[in-house]
Amino acid sequence: MAFFKQITEKYETDRDAICLLEYVITNSYCWNAPGMLCGNIEVLWAQIKYYKRYYGKDNRNLLNHYVLSFDTCHYEKDVEFHTILMCANMLSRYFYEYQPIWGIHLHDTHYHIHIAVSYTHLTLPTIA
Repeated sequence: MAFFKQITEKYETDRDAICLLEYVITNSYCWNAPGMLCGNIEVLWAQIKYYKRYYGKDNRNLLNHYVLSFDTCHYEKDVEFHTILMCANMLSRYFYEYQPIWGIHLHDTHYHIHIAVSYTHLTLPTIA
């Protein structure tokens, strides 16, 4: 069964945030940062930092990390890759105002989508 969870780790320094972005991007089969100029990780982080300063949000947890995981060995074994890609794009539209950066990781037992979003507004959307 697929599940969606928020990773509770805090990303309070620039180095923590860059390490998360490196993990999401470099370990992925494919990735995207909709609404941003795609480049290397430093370019993406510079854009996030710019908006954080603009909104005055650069003094607390810098990024939020979510994972949507599929059990592709059992329950979701018939889920095709393009469906998972569609899910990643849907998640990025849901978090569009929060500068989402997502990556699809392919493992033998499961596929999963990591999404890192910025705290640029007062509250993050709630997932119902």
